[in-house]
Amino acid sequence: MHGCIIDAELVIHPIFTSCAANTDLFLLNWYGTTGKVYIVEGTTNLNPPSTTWTTLGTVTNTALQAQFQVSLTNPPARAIRLRVGP
Repeated sequence: MHGCIIDAELVIHPIFTSCAANTDLFLLNWYGTTGKVYIVEGTTNLNPPSTTWTTLGTVTNTALQAQFQVSLTNPPARAIRLRVGP
């Protein structure tokens, strides 16, 4: 008898739920997979090929919804993205 083992993981790509900003901070909220690491990255230049993304921080989702505060002054990120970590 032949058998197979299937190992699968359901990963929910981040779904942004809200964001807010003042002169110093940007607060980002999203839904994602519990237990997954999400990486917050920022850049000051969106003109390829010179776009360089810098990691601003990581968040391990401990519940369905997660949040991250980004300083708008250090570094002065003009664009922010979120990606699923390893």
